[in-house]
Amino acid sequence: MKNRIKFKSLFLIFIFIVLNSVVNAQHKKYYNNKELVDLLNKEVQEEINLVRQYPIRYHKLIEKAGRLDPLRYEITTNGTWFIREKSEYFVAKVTTHEGISAYQEASKFLLDQEEMKPYKFNEGLKQEAKKQCEYIQKVDILTHARPDGEGLSYVMKLKGNGLKLVGEVLAKLENKITPGKYSDAELKKEIQDIAQEIVLGWIVDDGIKDRGHRKGLFHELHNYFGAYCLIDMHGTVICAVELSTLPM
Repeated sequence: MKNRIKFKSLFLIFIFIVLNSVVNAQHKKYYNNKELVDLLNKEVQEEINLVRQYPIRYHKLIEKAGRLDPLRYEITTNGTWFIREKSEYFVAKVTTHEGISAYQEASKFLLDQEEMKPYKFNEGLKQEAKKQCEYIQKVDILTHARPDGEGLSYVMKLKGNGLKLVGEVLAKLENKITPGKYSDAELKKEIQDIAQEIVLGWIVDDGIKDRGHRKGLFHELHNYFGAYCLIDMHGTVICAVELSTLPM
């Protein structure tokens, strides 16, 4: 009798799983590259302002991802550190130049950091960010330089408009997301994970001695920003954020 009841229970669970899979498949929608880019741009901008207003949130993300746990690290033959994730946050392995110390230092910074006002969005800065992403994609190098030496003239142009301080942060993540069918829940998590990984990378600034990307995001004289991320045919994400004191 007990075996029959157990079998019946297992059969019902199996039926539930099958039906749930069918329902999820029916609710999936195809998203093209432009739709994914629009969603990611919105999410990155929101995450940047969230970490400025609530820095403790990213300290909790670091903890939840297991990046403060020394048992999650290993050294390879070439001395590079890797992170073994203990949760679903971000990716399975992340290369890091400094090991756990970078995340410990970032965590302390986030705990000590005061809450700041959010950035104001500026379309002109977003367009500058878009142009830089496209240039990075063309030359296949993550660089602050502009084509034909335009980097300096770009900064001078902004300063000429009264912008006393100009900043830029960049990121590149390979094989992240491609056009395809997603349920609302799947896509929301996918986009949020990518955006959080990008912003966390800027905060930790692993391997960058002066933590320049972090300073840019939290600089008290930066009032305006424009962020843009593109996604290439292989799913690689390239992001740029332009920061300034006044709108462009």
